[in-house]
Amino acid sequence: GMYRLSAFYIARMLSDLPMDLSLPTLFFIIVYWMGGLRENAAAFFAMYGTVILSVLVAQGIGLLLGAAVMNPKTAQTAASVTLLVIVLTGGFFVTDIASWIGWLRYLSFVYYALGLMLYIEFDGGDRQIYSCVDPMSETCALTNPENPETDPNCSPVEDIQTALGLSQDPSSSGDAIRDGMVLLAFFIALRLGIYVVLRYKTQGL
Repeated sequence: GMYRLSAFYIARMLSDLPMDLSLPTLFFIIVYWMGGLRENAAAFFAMYGTVILSVLVAQGIGLLLGAAVMNPKTAQTAASVTLLVIVLTGGFFVTDIASWIGWLRYLSFVYYALGLMLYIEFDGGDRQIYSCVDPMSETCALTNPENPETDPNCSPVEDIQTALGLSQDPSSSGDAIRDGMVLLAFFIALRLGIYVVLRYKTQGL
């Protein structure tokens, strides 16, 4: 009763933010350049914002389960099962999902984060993706030559979604906007859900 729950909750979120974001930021700075992603500032910061928003959504799921379930072992089990379902139905690790369970992808924040990242990486008129074949083995080349536009073993990819077997169209700006808005809605809804649960748990204290 010394202070309001809302004040404590907001102060705790803001004070933990630097620590929560330090490791994802360090990881992203290293992996982005190792992965050979687009080398321009707009793509870098857009991808970074998507990663940070995804981290905060994942954190929100864990905090909500931790606030709702008081038994640590039960909460840990529930978190493991929930995040396993979210990751496996998101379309990154598994793409061929049965139709009767495929609707779960729309409840997975990974699905929307992946769609947004694909748009950031592959969309844009300043970049043409090429598919190159190794002339020795006649299989897909592991690395593209320096000038794929003039190499006879390379051909431009017209449909990225079909070529990579993606569940979303990485060239659709409408899908990208939707993915970003859904991720933001997940973040807000989870934070409000945590507050409601804590409010209910602390009634009468």
